[in-house]
Parts: sequence; C-alpha cells; structure tokens
Amino acid sequence: MRKISDEDMKALALTMLKDVAKFCDDHNIKYYLCGGTLLGAVRHKGFIPWDDDIDIMMPRPDYLRFLELYNGTNPRYVVKGIENDDRYWRPFAKVFDLETELDEPIYNVKGLTNHVFLDVFPVDGIPDDTVTRIKRFREQEILSKLCSAAVMNYKSSTVYAGKMDIKSKIKLFIRNTIKFTLITLLKPVSSTYLLKLVNRNAQKTDYRTANYVGTIVDCHYGAACEMLPKEGFEDGVKVPFEDDEFWAMGNYKLYLQNLYGDYMKLPPESSRVTHHGFEAYWKDN
Repeated sequence: MRKISDEDMKALALTMLKDVAKFCDDHNIKYYLCGGTLLGAVRHKGFIPWDDDIDIMMPRPDYLRFLELYNGTNPRYVVKGIENDDRYWRPFAKVFDLETELDEPIYNVKGLTNHVFLDVFPVDGIPDDTVTRIKRFREQEILSKLCSAAVMNYKSSTVYAGKMDIKSKIKLFIRNTIKFTLITLLKPVSSTYLLKLVNRNAQKTDYRTANYVGTIVDCHYGAACEMLPKEGFEDGVKVPFEDDEFWAMGNYKLYLQNLYGDYMKLPPESSRVTHHGFEAYWKDN
C-alpha cells in the first residue's frame, strides 16, 4: 500500500473536518475545536506545524445526536463510538476516512479496522461541590487508564519521544512499568464494559443543568484543566483554521490557558515532534 504523506494527512483531516462541520451546522449540532487543533487555530491559524490530527468536542446531547445521525450522509466517512459499535476501543468517538488504512500497533483489538480519523470528545457536566468533583476526576483518571490498558499491546510509550535526559528516561521507565502491568492484569476484562463504565460515570452530572463542564472521558493528563464554566461555553465564535473557519467555545481563551498556560509561546524545539504511533496508507481498490 502507498504511504500517506504528512501533507496529505493534513489535507485528509481538514476535508473530514469540513464535512463534519457542515453536517453539524445543517443539523443544529454544536461542535467546537479543542486540544491541539484549537491551539493551532489560535496560534498558527491552522495546523500546529508538527501535528496533523483534528480534535473536536461536543456537548453530550449533541454528541449523542451526531453518533445517531451522521452515518450514511457521506459514503467516505463513518463515525464510531461505544454507543453505536460494541467492538469500538476508545472512550470517545472517531470519524474515520474509509478510503485509508491505519497501522496502529499499540492497540490489540479483535476485528479492528482502523483508518485516518478525526477525534470527537463528549463534553459532560462537572459537579459544583469540590469534594465530589475531585472524587469524579480521580475516578475518571483511573477508569481512563484501565480503558487504555485493556486494549493495548506491549508497546513502549511515545510521550517522552525525543527527550534523552535522565529525568525523561526515568519517567518513561516508570510509565511503561505501570502500563505493562495494567495490560497484563486487564487481559481477562471486557474492554466494552470498561468503556461503557467510563462514559456512564462521566454523565452522572447532567450537562444540561451543570454549572461547569469538561471532557472527562479520557483523563490521562489531569481532568481539572479541562473544566470550564458552562456560562459562556456555548457562545461559540468562529476561528480561522487553514482556508476556512470553524467554531470554538465562547471561553476558548480560558480553555487554552488552562491547558497550555502561555499558549501563544512556542515550546522548545525538542518538544516540536508528533507522538503518534501509527502509519497511514491509501486503501487498495
């Protein structure tokens, strides 16, 4: 199979985003750029130069409607989540480009068919009470790690890729030791059960009545930084991204500050690398 170049990966992801965005606008489904995609939009007016994926988030009610309605609207794309496919392996949804194939050896899932993707994260309510909130965050962080370990192969983490100092090497050793231990212990456990559990737990505080919201189904790096006031969140604003504009949450500056601190400052050159552990190919016809 022909390997997909980095530039083609960006073009594929952007085309997918445009299709999803148009569908959402046509069906009154709220979506917002998030994570590195939103950072790229604000700091670079497009992709972060060393990144090529797309992340969006949707309030849980919109997320569920998207999973229900999107498939069948474009024969090239399909959205999968644990809500519409029990064989799915992540706690958040992905839109797949069916004209591509993805070799992602980190995952060990029976019957897995993988493609170039766009990540779609649900936004859930977060408790007002501080004690309940901290408890929820810790539960979700533990469940997120269990969900990942239940579907992973014994592959070394790429989080510290390119960093050869002793501190990073120690962190990588500790991370891999914990990771490999969890993979071994969770082999008999149903990943479907864990994925549904992490999503069910995330929805204990109803998004529609919550005062605080955030994406808490994949909390490997600290859920607290994802929390935003609900007030102003849905007052979406358009931000430029490559040759188009897409929605960001109304309080996107606070979101970026919470995640990245001084988000307009470039990271050191040693950190300007992708951490993806996959290879993408054009699908043979």
